[in-house]
Amino acid sequence: MMSKKDFDALVQLIKTTVKDEIDPVKEIVKFLPSKDLFLSKMAELMKEIKGSREEQTAISGYKNQIEDHETRLNKVEKVLNIPPQS
Repeated sequence: MMSKKDFDALVQLIKTTVKDEIDPVKEIVKFLPSKDLFLSKMAELMKEIKGSREEQTAISGYKNQIEDHETRLNKVEKVLNIPPQS
């Protein structure tokens, strides 16, 4: 059986060890944003990503239309003997 003195010494050793391990972590963690700040920034980022994807979808939808116009213009230029612009 462990004496009260041995038990107290063991508790003190554990506290010291844990404190020595936690202090460096506390130093690093203090630079991290709060949960609310993190979540608000993530919401902003997700909104930007969503907007970019929607814009990309809209642009890619016009790609076929633009290519079709280019084809049609090339045909008109060829028929009218208009030199194509570079």
